[in-house]
Amino acid sequence: MPTLENSASSAPAEHQPKLFELLATTYQACSASLAKLGEPEAAWIAADRAINAGERAGDPLMMAAGAFRLGFVFLRARHFDQAEETASMR
Repeated sequence: MPTLENSASSAPAEHQPKLFELLATTYQACSASLAKLGEPEAAWIAADRAINAGERAGDPLMMAAGAFRLGFVFLRARHFDQAEETASMR
């Protein structure tokens, strides 16, 4: 992950959106896996980073997918208020 993060950040501007999209997708997969492994805190961090990478990609769909993942993590961790807040984000 650190290599991909560094590559996305240091790439020429025209390549950054695709690299950050890849990073967002990777973080979403990590979040899903970590949640299934019973690691809600790590899954939470990965989902948050997925949203951030989607934002840096300029891709609202990637941001929404990350928010969905974050909401799912909150539900599994029984943080219902935070799940509701995440679901109502615009």
